[in-house]
Amino acid sequence: MEFTDLKIILSSFGLWLKVSPVYNTDGSIKSFEMLDKLIEKYSDSEKAIIKAFVGIYHAKELVSFTKLYRCLDAVNTEKFIYWWSRNFEA
Repeated sequence: MEFTDLKIILSSFGLWLKVSPVYNTDGSIKSFEMLDKLIEKYSDSEKAIIKAFVGIYHAKELVSFTKLYRCLDAVNTEKFIYWWSRNFEA
């Protein structure tokens, strides 16, 4: 997954603008602690989606599959499956 993919994927969930402040223009994250602080007031599903895709991009386990499964509704599950089937490439 490239940085552009991350932005497009999170945008498809309406979440890129919510996390963009923690990213530098080169695609590096300012800090994972900053990310956690930024998203702490979001819904469980938004946090799970953000952590899943940010984790995939940075090759870090930020959310468990079980947590993701429990948090996603049918619409977001379908979107997640769509991106997974595309190998997380936009």
